Amino acid sequence: MEDNSDSLKCGLTRLVLGCSHFVDLTKKNFDEIRSAKKRLIIGMLVEQKFDLLLGNYQDFDPNPNEDFARVRVWDGNTTWQLVDTYSTSWASNGEHKVYDVSSDALGNVDFQVYFYYLGYNDWFFQVDNVKLTHTP
Repeated sequence: MEDNSDSLKCGLTRLVLGCSHFVDLTKKNFDEIRSAKKRLIIGMLVEQKFDLLLGNYQDFDPNPNEDFARVRVWDGNTTWQLVDTYSTSWASNGEHKVYDVSSDALGNVDFQVYFYYLGYNDWFFQVDNVKLTHTP
């Protein structure tokens, strides 16, 4: 919406430096577009949460004799990407793990890291000193 003199003018424009195009809209059309955009964003958030729910379901392992942990990253689009899986036979003894997740992280303002542990016979999966770095 743009304020011209004493009246309110509704329209669409590109938010680009030097763009002067302005498509006039009625107030009703402007409100409908704004409402549709809001519903679209809500729908996308629901889809992301549903994807996380499905990912949790996929992580469930019906084998009651095995504990495991997984590390995933959010690609910013539609899926959690599996980075690594640890089973009961793996013990780090203080080992540091390094993962290159730049293809999912760079330029992704929604980047997330997800640690998941499913334990049957052990008590915990320990993560300490997580550090994200970027080398230009």
